[in-house]
Amino acid sequence: MTLVFFIVRVLSIPIYWYKVYTVLDSHLWLKMKNFRYIMIFTCILLDIINLFWFSKLFKGAKIVWTTNWRYYEKHHK
Repeated sequence: MTLVFFIVRVLSIPIYWYKVYTVLDSHLWLKMKNFRYIMIFTCILLDIINLFWFSKLFKGAKIVWTTNWRYYEKHHK
């Protein structure tokens, strides 16, 4: 789950911002006026949330991978 979350949500962040950068000088982008700032702010906020949740998922996955399951099964019945 962590790997898929990374690929779909985190790895796509730079690709998305590159696409935004490529349309900054377009006529339609300039025509949107204040709405473009709302779009940028919303996307930044969602990127921060995605990075926050990925850090949580990564920490959990790290705990699962480093846990000695034989010891855990023996002592936590």
